[in-house]
Amino acid sequence: MRKLLLGAFVICISSVILLIFFEAGLRALSWEPERKIAYDFNESYLISLKPNLRTYFKRSQENGGDLVKWETNSDSFRGQEVQTNPDIRIIVYGDSNIQASFSKLEDTFCWRLARYLTRRLPTKRIEVLNSGIVGSGPDQYLIKLSQDAGRYKPDLVIFNIFSDNDYGDITRNRLFDLDDNGNLVPTKFEKQKDELLTRAETRSRGLVGFLASLRICQETRNAFQRLHAQSLTPQDIIHRRLADLQAEYLAYKRSEPRTVSHFDDSFDFDVALFPHLESSQTKIGLMEAVLREAQKLAVARNVEFLVTIEPSAVDLTENYMVSYKDLQGYKDYRRRNLTYPIETICRKHGIHMVSLFDVFMVSSPECQYFRGFDQHWNDRGQDLAARVVAAYIANNMLKGGPRNRSGEQVNAQR
Repeated sequence: MRKLLLGAFVICISSVILLIFFEAGLRALSWEPERKIAYDFNESYLISLKPNLRTYFKRSQENGGDLVKWETNSDSFRGQEVQTNPDIRIIVYGDSNIQASFSKLEDTFCWRLARYLTRRLPTKRIEVLNSGIVGSGPDQYLIKLSQDAGRYKPDLVIFNIFSDNDYGDITRNRLFDLDDNGNLVPTKFEKQKDELLTRAETRSRGLVGFLASLRICQETRNAFQRLHAQSLTPQDIIHRRLADLQAEYLAYKRSEPRTVSHFDDSFDFDVALFPHLESSQTKIGLMEAVLREAQKLAVARNVEFLVTIEPSAVDLTENYMVSYKDLQGYKDYRRRNLTYPIETICRKHGIHMVSLFDVFMVSSPECQYFRGFDQHWNDRGQDLAARVVAAYIANNMLKGGPRNRSGEQVNAQR
């Protein structure tokens, strides 16, 4: 017994020393663990990235186990500082797929888009600003665009719609509703800080803060991890998530407070499996109203507007815990049920769009996404999307020439 206790004591002491050296090593490399978590409460659009961050994302072992360093600039965009006066400025709005903290900067969609556009337009100095934020939805992009258009004077803005879960974001966020004529109107909900932010901020320093930030960055896959830990079958997961989504929708319909964390997005099973349900039709209607309003705002600000439609790994692959094969028993399920409504909305209102469904489908889709609990596109998927979107932009947009950004304020306070 004495030897066992001594051995346990030695292991504990060794572990503490190892953690101390680990953190010291990170600091020596100028990779300081962030003092606070990467996200802040925003009174307009709920969640914002903090400026001047230097932090990390830890990939799962199944996806390589890499520790990926990522940073934000002084304007809270991921990447380098905003340029003084580029020939062409593009802002890309999106969720964790655009923020892409799971990828090195040079492997992200935004970085690759700038590179491919520069190849096609070699005489232009092109800047692509990464305005992705984990867990965000198109309603939040709309509000951000209304604030950013005058400040940064972009030539083009892109809304990257992740068809996997962006429908549900709009009902969960409670930022907008539809009036009797189907027009988008702000709700009167008081915007409150996400409880996950509050909890994480109580553990915000040193190595503990570093680990807390990793937890936030990976929160979008935690729900399915918990389900997997309970040894549930795919059908069990589907049934449970459908019940959760119905509860979420009823809370929205009754104007009750939000009960789901901003960081806990999940696949929109109701829209995918039962597109004619009231909840599905409401979400599609909200999506249409948001995109229509974004287009109107862009036109009013003389900014070109493009929607990119990112398909779900669930609909294209067997990489994730639930796949299209598990959904085929539902008579109304089609693999395009989540992308088709957005395509239809864009055609109806003359919105430029690039739908990536077919492109990914014929390009070994299982190679374009991470595996296991992570439904995001990987480095290869981001590169493929960037090439396709760059070709569309070069061939169909930016025909009016660059904007006059003389006198603009760069690095403005957000």
